[in-house]
Amino acid sequence: MRHDEHVGGDDGYRGVCVSRTTDVSCEQLWRPLADPYSYASWVAGTAVIRRADPDWPAAGARLHHRFGVWPLHVRDHSTVIESRPPHRLVLLAGAWPLGVVRAELTISDRRPGSTITLREVMLSGMGFRFRRISNVVQRYRNRRSLERLIELSRPGASGRGSRPDD
Repeated sequence: MRHDEHVGGDDGYRGVCVSRTTDVSCEQLWRPLADPYSYASWVAGTAVIRRADPDWPAAGARLHHRFGVWPLHVRDHSTVIESRPPHRLVLLAGAWPLGVVRAELTISDRRPGSTITLREVMLSGMGFRFRRISNVVQRYRNRRSLERLIELSRPGASGRGSRPDD
């Protein structure tokens, strides 16, 4: 089941909120969130995870990634702001010059299964400047990302990202 809405900001800016209800449990959905090398398998637009702090997803931990498609790859990182396994993860995700986004993933029990919600608010960069366009792109990207995350969370699914060789 899908649920999408706008998120209001203090300045009138409206970010994006996408939700999915699934038969996958909170704990199953949390597993890929806790594995930094899986992010390239489910976050739409992420090409590769370059490295991650060993304490991921603890607050302050960083995930270094490459975003985009060849030849327009951008190297940046995401930082955990808040982590409450298996229900909540808040990140500051960078994709400069597109911008920095505050991404809030919330997983709620819905027996049997759960509901996962992804709220994103663009904080800076070109995406912030051109919010109306970026909202459309974010909504599509986030729908796709949640669908991939749910599939990756199912028992027997493969897709754990590989650690870089460097």
